[in-house]
Amino acid sequence: MSEKVVISGGSGLIGSHLTGLLLKQGYQVVHLSRSIRKDKGAKHYLWDVGEGKIEEGALQDAAYIINLAGAPLADLRWTAANKQKMMRSRTASTSLLVRELARLGVKPKAFISASGINYYGGDSGEELLREQSEAGEDFLGSVCRAWEQEALRAEEQGIRVVLLRIGIVLSTDGGALTQLMLPFRFGLGAALGSGRQYMSWIHIDDLCQLFLKAMTDPHMQGPYNAVAPEPVTNAHFSEVLAAALHKPYFLPALPGVFMKLALGEKAVMVLGSTRASADKLQKAGFAFRYPALEAALHQLLE
Repeated sequence: MSEKVVISGGSGLIGSHLTGLLLKQGYQVVHLSRSIRKDKGAKHYLWDVGEGKIEEGALQDAAYIINLAGAPLADLRWTAANKQKMMRSRTASTSLLVRELARLGVKPKAFISASGINYYGGDSGEELLREQSEAGEDFLGSVCRAWEQEALRAEEQGIRVVLLRIGIVLSTDGGALTQLMLPFRFGLGAALGSGRQYMSWIHIDDLCQLFLKAMTDPHMQGPYNAVAPEPVTNAHFSEVLAAALHKPYFLPALPGVFMKLALGEKAVMVLGSTRASADKLQKAGFAFRYPALEAALHQLLE
């Protein structure tokens, strides 16, 4: 009998790609959804985080829990209300999963929770960030820290918990890359701000394989930076992206002041520097298919 994988946030960019991989691998995939959807592959169960309810049978016999649920940080304006929504959508949903596992006496082999490299804060300069580096004290850091703390409560039930601090996910199906490509497609691409800020990224295929390894490798536990081993500056990323799209790259960098005027506090997501290390992941035996940006963008865009 195939093992059951329960995914929260399964309809998003990562969840949809991961579902396809898991189905090909022969797993039974369950999505926790706010509304029932017809899906050829995954089975859907209702959950209501606000009401603290998960439909009966959703978690029963689950071999793995993959926790991806959370309001997008980049898509919403950073008003006080939206900040609260971004925080609660992660902490409350994670807390609900952990509580329901305890109530039902279900003990999966692993609880794998998404987090983000923004755990270290929105701007860490050139510091090489390892998993033991301190959490940031800004909004992004506090969201990721609280999210992880809720997931780690599953350890109290003897469940192995893996925290994947995910970098910028490269995919043509959505996410940051589709937004970054827009000006480049019109030949208007340029670096943002100083261009010296580091971008820690990962190809969507590598990320999905990493989730699979986190599920099946009993030695993986705790936090891992889910990033490729070669973080790049924004200027280098922009140059490689222009080349991959066969577009010119000659315009001066867009001054950061304009980004701050347009985005406010959220500008840290494009102007801040996060240089995260993949050493722990590689020492765990994970082999990247796309360790270098050039190969990753070539595969996605050619």
